[in-house]
Amino acid sequence: MESIECEEKKIPENQSETKFKDLIDQEKEERFTKSWSKLDKGTKLNRIHLFIKKQKIDNKLNDSQEKQLKILLLNLFESSRLNKISDIDYSIESKEIITIKNLDYNEETKEYSYNNVIKSKKTDSKSKSNIDRHFNRSKKKN
Repeated sequence: MESIECEEKKIPENQSETKFKDLIDQEKEERFTKSWSKLDKGTKLNRIHLFIKKQKIDNKLNDSQEKQLKILLLNLFESSRLNKISDIDYSIESKEIITIKNLDYNEETKEYSYNNVIKSKKTDSKSKSNIDRHFNRSKKKN
């Protein structure tokens, strides 16, 4: 029976295979148990595809409607609009996307749309720097 050296110890080959398989299984389980922002790109895509399949079943979508949703979500993902925790409700316990915020579903047409909310920036008056104050004072004196 062959043996493999692992961490300065000789372990029989079948034991190292079992440990290796256990580590892989553990990684598979822990892969999805992170917050949405901590998941890697491939894992996020996997969860988005799972969400699409769930929507197809829940809303009884046909293949073209599913394809339309898939194109919409993948375009949003590629343009980094689905990367933040505030964009997606993701359950770590069930390891799935609960909802995608701003994604609307029209039950009559069975079509999805995404309402991109643009936050307007408020322009507050900035406090003057010491240099500006100095120049303004010197102008007033002259």
